[in-house]
Amino acid sequence: MSETGGPPVDGEARERAARDIGSSCCMEAGAGTGKTTLLVDRYVSIITGGAAGCREVVAITFTEKAALEMRDRIRRRLEGLASAPDSAPDLLSRVETALGEIENAPVSTIHSFASSILREYPVEAGVDPRFTQLDEIESSIMLDDCWNAFLEEVEAPFDAVIRGWFEAGGGIAALRDAAMMAYSMRGRRISGGIPGADRRIGSDGEADEDACGPSGPAGTTEIAAFDDFLEAASAELAELLESSCVDRGDEGALSIAGFLDLLRAAPAPGVDGREEYLLAMEIPKAKGNRKNWDPPEACARQKSLFREILEMRGNLRKLRADRLRGGLMRWLEGFTDAVEKRKRREGVLDFDDLLI
Repeated sequence: MSETGGPPVDGEARERAARDIGSSCCMEAGAGTGKTTLLVDRYVSIITGGAAGCREVVAITFTEKAALEMRDRIRRRLEGLASAPDSAPDLLSRVETALGEIENAPVSTIHSFASSILREYPVEAGVDPRFTQLDEIESSIMLDDCWNAFLEEVEAPFDAVIRGWFEAGGGIAALRDAAMMAYSMRGRRISGGIPGADRRIGSDGEADEDACGPSGPAGTTEIAAFDDFLEAASAELAELLESSCVDRGDEGALSIAGFLDLLRAAPAPGVDGREEYLLAMEIPKAKGNRKNWDPPEACARQKSLFREILEMRGNLRKLRADRLRGGLMRWLEGFTDAVEKRKRREGVLDFDDLLI
């Protein structure tokens, strides 16, 4: 707008956008700057120019209120043209036709427009022609019902995944949030998959159970290698403490003693819970003063061992998290499938379904 109240400084661009209906245009403007007026101008130009009728022009708004306002403004503009004494006969004919069509013209929100298309072509869209559109509250209630039912029927291949989730500190609320997120991303799944939800397929064409976690969230081979390394490292640390530390008050010596106590408290190899214990166990950072060790290189060696243990355990935690994430996404795909089955059974769609 002009700061002096005169014509808009972008008047030429507005006029081109309103009249040049053969070209596409993109308009960016703040509130109260005349966006709706310009859209109405362009709409009326299409009608009066004979390029299309009201039923052939789609006008999309953000809210139903805005759609009603736009329809009313188009109608009033057309009524003004119809009552103008100098309107040409062909223009008057187009305007009168448009006035008869404007009430049923597609001036609406994107969801309303999508709903009208689905009702017109239900077979092609694969939906129940008598579908009911759920509002936000109805959709939330249905999702809660589906989630509760889904939790009661966890399939055996995913038991380890769910157990791993809780062992990793995940809660039921966060698990539900993840399920709702997976459901909200179902459009991406249809068009190419959800990141992290790649499915490992066995020779029989079914999902690979190892990918779901039954053989161990962090991998049996990797855990066994870590166990072997811990055994060798702990023996070496004990020997260094016994033979090379000249001050048992040294921070490195205290770290070794505490670490060995934690290892002795761990479940024995092959016993349930050992893997979880080792992955969660507190491992000291490298500490110690060379002056308290003879030879001083022994201090450097015990620090190096702790760094190796921390690095190896960190890699195992990452591997476990990656496998857990992939398994969870595959399990949560089942939740999405369960919701879709219920919607098909009851003949309902939610807002997002209209656009997917």
